[in-house]
Amino acid sequence: MTPAQEEELERLTPTMWAILRYAAKYCPMAKIGGTWLDAARSLEQAGFVTLWRCVSGCDSTRLTAVGAEALTRAVATRRGG
Repeated sequence: MTPAQEEELERLTPTMWAILRYAAKYCPMAKIGGTWLDAARSLEQAGFVTLWRCVSGCDSTRLTAVGAEALTRAVATRRGG
């Protein structure tokens, strides 16, 4: 994890943590709705997830290695909502 990602980790909102948990639960591709899309885009810019547009037009997200590391750290320290 880069220093910038470490800083971003401290700014994650409860919604962003929910997206990370959801992506982990429904991997490899978790469908997300419009209400989470802006937060998911922020996570993508930080390198925590990747976003995909399905052929059917839905949006899906997948954890990156950095996102998985962030979630593992959160669980270990009981952060993340």
